[in-house]
Amino acid sequence: MKRAILVLSFLGLLGLASALSGVSAYSVTTHGTSVAYHSGLLPRVVVGLWGVFLLLLAFGIHVRSMASYWGGWVLLACSCAWLLYAALPVILASEPPPPTWLLMASVAAFVLGAALVFAYWGRWWRRQLAYFRGSHG
Repeated sequence: MKRAILVLSFLGLLGLASALSGVSAYSVTTHGTSVAYHSGLLPRVVVGLWGVFLLLLAFGIHVRSMASYWGGWVLLACSCAWLLYAALPVILASEPPPPTWLLMASVAAFVLGAALVFAYWGRWWRRQLAYFRGSHG
C-alpha cells in the first residue's frame, strides 16, 4: 500500500499544482516547448478538487480508514468512466469514417477493455479490504 499512497500523493499534488497554476499540459518537442492552459475556472476547480480527493484518499489509506476503501472504488469507477468519456468521441469521429461494422466493433472492444480493466483492478482492490479492517495477513 506504500506505493499506492505515494502514487496518489504525487497525483494529488500534481492536480493541485495544475489547478493553482492553470497549466493543464506541458510538452517539450524538437520544435520547442508547448504549454496548454485550462479553458476556464470550472476545469481548474474540478482538477483542484480531484487533487484534494486523491490526497485525502492517500492519507486515508495511510490511516486505514474504511472511507478510503470505498473512496478507492469511487476512484476506480471514475477512472474507467473518464477513459470511456475521453476515448469514445475520438473513435466515433475518426476520419475517414470506417465501415459501420468496424466502428461498432471498435466501440465494443474499447468498452469490453475498460470493463476488463475495471474487473482486474476491482478484484485487486477487493483483496485489500483486510488491510483496512486491520488484519495484517
